[in-house]
Amino acid sequence: MSKSFAAFTLVQNELVFAPIWASYYVPLFGPENVYVIDHGSSGDALESLWMLRREYGFQYLRIEYPLSFDDVWLVQTARSFHQFLLGSYTAVLFAGADEIVAPSPATAADLREYLIKRQPDVVLRRCYGVEVVHTDDEPDLRMDAGLLAQRQWCYPCYRYSKPVVGSMPILWNAGFSTAANVANHASSIDPDLWLFHLHRIDAKICLERHRERALREWPAGARQRPPYYHNVITEADRLRAWFTWHADDTSQYAQFQRLPEWAEATI
Repeated sequence: MSKSFAAFTLVQNELVFAPIWASYYVPLFGPENVYVIDHGSSGDALESLWMLRREYGFQYLRIEYPLSFDDVWLVQTARSFHQFLLGSYTAVLFAGADEIVAPSPATAADLREYLIKRQPDVVLRRCYGVEVVHTDDEPDLRMDAGLLAQRQWCYPCYRYSKPVVGSMPILWNAGFSTAANVANHASSIDPDLWLFHLHRIDAKICLERHRERALREWPAGARQRPPYYHNVITEADRLRAWFTWHADDTSQYAQFQRLPEWAEATI
């Protein structure tokens, strides 16, 4: 594969989502062009990352930093590494461990083909973000089957209509939903480039993930304020209620719509 494009992520104790991320992005970009920055994972999650590295051959970097969900540190780390990779690649994608970026099939067969087709104008690209939701009438997620085939519902979400890929440095703001050098309005979103946000794809997985995150050391006040405070919802009933709230405005219920049929083929 050429070195035109690269992808990277930043993970910490992503026991469930790191394997999903690697299995999707490594075949698209090639292991030599995929970078996983490990923010001090430990225990089973660290062992899982080592096993994934052996299986997929991606590039692995480990960073020790004591605080989780530190806005300033996260943004600085992502900005700096994105800019660093642009010294070797035409365009670079940054996606969270629970974020799957895929084009509509009418546009391109896969993400790599999309980038090749759009290469002349992949300067800064915002996705059409949707939140995938596990509803009460759906079973727990099985990891040995297609994931999006097991879910029916999602809703459009501006928060996850992120600028994720660029051929110039992306100056992300806290939370990565916006960037200082990317137009922050609906017309800047590419409707052909979807971001499936998987944070709420399964209630049990989400609850376990939140409980682990709640035990970490956070910056002062970060547990009570956006953009990451929802990660400390650790009561099952409250979490289920949170699944129905809109990520853009938690005072509103989300209006669910069906996932597109083509999504089943992504993961």
